[in-house]
Amino acid sequence: MKDAIKRTRLPIALIVIGTVMAVVGIVFSTVARPSPEVTASLDEPQEPYVMTHEGVLDLFDSDAIITAEGDEETPIVMVVGHASDIAAWLDGAAYAEIVGLQSWTQLKAESQEATSDDNQPGSPENSDMWLEKKTGTGSVSLTQKHGAGDLSILVASDGEQPAPKVSITWERTVSTAWATALIIFGALLALLGFSLAWSFLRTKKKVDPERRKKELDAQRRVETPVKKTIEATAGGKTVKFPSRRAIREARERGENEIIIDGQRFDTGLVPVVKKVRTVEEDALPGDPSTDTDSHAVSEVRREEGESNE
Repeated sequence: MKDAIKRTRLPIALIVIGTVMAVVGIVFSTVARPSPEVTASLDEPQEPYVMTHEGVLDLFDSDAIITAEGDEETPIVMVVGHASDIAAWLDGAAYAEIVGLQSWTQLKAESQEATSDDNQPGSPENSDMWLEKKTGTGSVSLTQKHGAGDLSILVASDGEQPAPKVSITWERTVSTAWATALIIFGALLALLGFSLAWSFLRTKKKVDPERRKKELDAQRRVETPVKKTIEATAGGKTVKFPSRRAIREARERGENEIIIDGQRFDTGLVPVVKKVRTVEEDALPGDPSTDTDSHAVSEVRREEGESNE
């Protein structure tokens, strides 16, 4: 039993590990697969302007979709320009600069305090420095092609109220090669475990009859010696009698009686008289034609008869 348990440990371990690996790979390639879309937000900025640092729009190898959201009646202005031009336009004003990702869902921003209260540039809608401009209320979106280089985005409301919420969305390539490798490797391990288990079962079926026979031989009870005598107590005296088996064996040996403690017991053997015919060859009558004594006697008797007549 212990040997069987030891031999099945490896197949069971391979099956369990392989199954777990395959399940994990399937889960991470389907249900728990990372989203190919990354959307990070900057919620409720306190500054009236929000701009992106140079290179932020090209964090991923895809186009960037910039969305500004506010109240339904809040005016929103979004412009595209060179980072140096936007920085020059904002010179002296307070603004928040998006410098990267804080997490997969949060944008990282640095606040720039105003250096002069007198220099408020107002709404960027009124400037002609921008390469692209988009306005609206409630929500405004703009798509910037990948490879923006030194281009940046500036978002504002009216230049006095806090800027609206800004979010940027990118498409990314999600590789599931490691999950596929887990599935394949796990399946191979499980298959190897099942193969070893099947081989063990087949070997066990072949060995079991012989092993069972050996076990039965080992567990076979030792035969109790057969008693040749039977004891009986009468009047405080113990008398021994031959057992039925002892009498039968004595008869088979041709014995008429058994002697136990000086007492003779008849085995019931019936005497058999064998007819033995031992006649000497010279006592047998010979051939009348060659027996001379018989012929002579016959002649004497014949002569005596004739004389009497």
